[in-house]
Amino acid sequence: MKAQFTSSILVIILLLTAASFAQQPNVRSFPYMAEITGDDVYIRSGPGTNYYDCGKFNKGDVVKVVDVQHGWSRIAPPAGSFSWISKQYVDVDPNTPQIGTVTGDAVRVYAGSDHVKPLYSTTLQGKLNRQEKVKLLGEEKGGYLKIAPPPFAYLWVSSQYTKPVDQTIPAKPPQPKKISAPVMPSPKEPPVITEPPAPKESTMPMTDRLAYYKTLEQQLKAEKQKPLQQQNYDKIKAGLKRLADGKAEDKAARYAEYALENIKRCELAQEINQRIKQQNQQLDKIMRRIENAKDNKLNDFPDLGRYDAIGNLMISAEYSAEKHHRHYRLVDDTGKTICYALPIGPAANLDLTGMLGRKVGVVGKIMPHPQSAGAIIEFTTINVIN
Repeated sequence: MKAQFTSSILVIILLLTAASFAQQPNVRSFPYMAEITGDDVYIRSGPGTNYYDCGKFNKGDVVKVVDVQHGWSRIAPPAGSFSWISKQYVDVDPNTPQIGTVTGDAVRVYAGSDHVKPLYSTTLQGKLNRQEKVKLLGEEKGGYLKIAPPPFAYLWVSSQYTKPVDQTIPAKPPQPKKISAPVMPSPKEPPVITEPPAPKESTMPMTDRLAYYKTLEQQLKAEKQKPLQQQNYDKIKAGLKRLADGKAEDKAARYAEYALENIKRCELAQEINQRIKQQNQQLDKIMRRIENAKDNKLNDFPDLGRYDAIGNLMISAEYSAEKHHRHYRLVDDTGKTICYALPIGPAANLDLTGMLGRKVGVVGKIMPHPQSAGAIIEFTTINVIN
């Protein structure tokens, strides 16, 4: 019986330890609600820090988790989220300007961000087909429409900043009837047990020693019902030791020994839980430092989203005589022409010789270029990117 009892206790301790290490989403069915445990936690367009951010959460925000992959939680888009869709594939009825109708098949929908232009918002959320409806959010930018996220659209947040919350609403306990007898304590609270006077070890009759053990056993059960870090077994241990260390070798002494072993395991679980909590706090600080260092590093890179066109600057021999201005070409890394470029305004007086052959970003107005059947950008600003 002792071996069986000890095995049961070991199983309980292992389960407690495993539960502390395991991520809660892995033991819950999807979807479930989770609470954000930190401030300024990035919402990402995909499962990784290499995906662009689509906003931030703060501590206490609640999200709906639909899946977990490699430490990232896929979530339903929170309030304020949006997506992008190409304007050319959406028909808007003037009578219902808030609703658009898709006019093509397999039209791509991308995760939206206030920090990334639609042209560079490249995380695909899904596709819509002809005649499907989208809710327009009243903004057109760079040939794209801002829409409410479709049902298939999801965003991501690091699972280390999520904590599942229990949505179960406990049933209201029945009200006790008015009777003359004392009302028993609520089932949710352990009964208040008054500790009896300490026994005089083996001088007590065996029946009294067993009764004293039963009282301590009830106290032990009540203490184990409390949250792990609120449990305190000092007084109970003192009483059990008086029974176990006495000269009498009876049932009360043996039961007290078993109970003391049980308390050791409970205290071990408390210690492990506390260590895990400290490790998690240290890990959280490390991850925050890494995240801040990454963000600072990203700030060192140029904001490519502010340019209307990017490419390697080359002279255009074909059209340089037009309008008595020198024309240029922006080409990709393979030498293919992206568009033609004409400096105007402040840029017209710049000496661009030192920029030839280098990757540049230009700001200006893009328009058709009938001579080449392509496009031309009349730019007022030009910067070398690298």
